This record gives sequence, structure tokens and C-alpha cells, in this order.
Amino acid sequence: MNSPILARHLAAGLLVSAACLAVPQANAAGWGAALRDAPLRDFTDEDISQHLAAIRKALDSEDPKAVVEWRNEATGAGSKISVIGQPKLKGYGACKRLSTLSFSKKRKGYATPFTVCKNTEGRWVVAGS
Repeated sequence: MNSPILARHLAAGLLVSAACLAVPQANAAGWGAALRDAPLRDFTDEDISQHLAAIRKALDSEDPKAVVEWRNEATGAGSKISVIGQPKLKGYGACKRLSTLSFSKKRKGYATPFTVCKNTEGRWVVAGS
């Protein structure tokens, strides 16, 4: 099993779901090994809150190439979220392809692309979930 690939897919899902709100929950679900080298593992609750707010800002932006960055000077964590496309996917409303690049004091991240779409209720969800 290639854990960087698994971590990339897992991180994409965690970024926009309630499951990412706490790393202990991810560990309890057996995802600890996949997150071992991910910067999100080091995020505090405040970091996660800022990260999710930045994702929401990118999703809500009218700019088709929106870039939202944040950094917590106190913890050394941050992210850059970029809208890299707006695919049309069957069964969904508006969709955006995002790329996130997160970091912490301990870990340097890598670009993680994923697609988020509005479901029939108008809520953003990771495409395919």
C-alpha cells in the first residue's frame, strides 16, 4: 500500500468533512498511519478552523482562479488553497477543483487536489462521496 497516495486521498476528504475537525477522531477511525506525515496532524483546533474557513472562502469565491492563504504565526501552520478548475460532473450542481498545500512547523506538505461539488441540497461535498 502506498501511504502517500492514501494520505493524499484521505486528506482531501477530511478537509471538507466534519471528520477532519479533530485529529483524535481520525486516529480513532484508524487513519492515524495515513496521517502520520501530513501537516494536518499537527494542526491545532484554531488551525483547523482557519483551514476550513479558507476552503469555504475559496468555494464561495466568484473568482474562477481564487487563491486563499492563511498562516498562524503562533503555531507555524498554514495553507494555500487554490481553485484550479470548475468541472461539470453528472449528478451535482456547481463543482470546483481545489488544490491545497498545507504546512506545519514539523511537516512540509504537498499539493493535494480534490473536487468538491454542491449536492442536491446545495451543500458542498467531496465529489463521489
